[in-house]
Amino acid sequence: MKIDRIELREIRMELKNSFETSFGVTTERRMVLVSVYSEGLFGIGEVACGETPGYNHETTDTAWSILEDVIVPRVLGKSFEHPSDLEPVLHPIRGNHFTKAGLEMAVWDLAAKAANMPLWKYLGGVQTELPVGISVGIKKSPEALAEFVIEQEALGYKRIKLKIGPGRDVAFVTAARAALKPTTKLTSDANSAYTLADLEVLKALDGIGMQYMEQPLEYDDLVDHATLQKQIKTPICLDEPIHSVGDVRKAKELGSGSVINLKLGRVGGHLESQRIAKYCLENGIDLWAGGMLESGVGRAHNVAMQTQAGFTLASDTAPSSRYWSEDIIEPEIVMVNGITHPLEGIGLGVNLKNDLIHTFTARVATFK
Repeated sequence: MKIDRIELREIRMELKNSFETSFGVTTERRMVLVSVYSEGLFGIGEVACGETPGYNHETTDTAWSILEDVIVPRVLGKSFEHPSDLEPVLHPIRGNHFTKAGLEMAVWDLAAKAANMPLWKYLGGVQTELPVGISVGIKKSPEALAEFVIEQEALGYKRIKLKIGPGRDVAFVTAARAALKPTTKLTSDANSAYTLADLEVLKALDGIGMQYMEQPLEYDDLVDHATLQKQIKTPICLDEPIHSVGDVRKAKELGSGSVINLKLGRVGGHLESQRIAKYCLENGIDLWAGGMLESGVGRAHNVAMQTQAGFTLASDTAPSSRYWSEDIIEPEIVMVNGITHPLEGIGLGVNLKNDLIHTFTARVATFK
């Protein structure tokens, strides 16, 4: 595959409902779609980092700059026999995993199309019934949260995850747990909002009955999480500090947690995701796919990724209609009785709604 053209396109999509976490409220998403072209075919990926450096250091604007000034010049006009051949080209660029993943995902889509295969099969996927969880933003009161999670439980979600933060934690999770069926899996996600000084709060959360407690401590920490895990029974799930299979190995050796939230962009794309899934499978670590409020492009890549054997828990691949009045792909991602299925079309398995994409477009750059 010789990459003869690359297009960057920033789109802006308004969420159906605002989404609040411990580091802010999101009402609109700005994503960069990356399209690569070769010999009459094209592949597409998505840079799904945040608009501000809240989740990690990357933003929509830094991603555009790094793509335009650093990554595109390294890739344009080059030939690759397999998507993994991108790794030595991108590896010298420190960090910027979401940015690199946007292009890497597009090349995987392109390669799957060249092989005339669905992307999920090209990635080595084997699972076809994928359990879906939902991520619930912070609500104004425990009562409002309880009412909301009852509605979501009725839709069939296999796991309900609650965003929490200081002052909006124990009472909120307790209310949700009491409102849900005892068999419904419930988890929390603090997005790094606590420290070990908040141990009493974390111990109170430990007694509520959750499947796991996600990223309670600092975004780059593994050591303090190991200290916390020794003092609570609820398994800790790691998110932000996991950028590679090496980080998963370190977390296992330290005892920092026994569950991994794998975000495709955060680890740099499909190749590293394959390595992490394999390691987790071989070492008995529970694994699931997290989300970043992606458009349908990123969501379809997430679905393809989680067909691999290492994924064991319900993932954040809720239907397109959960977040968008209309998504930019067809068919949209759907869920039936808490299950979604991999897309069987060639490559990513979707068609783009180009008229809608043009409506959402804020800027475009094409490189030949």
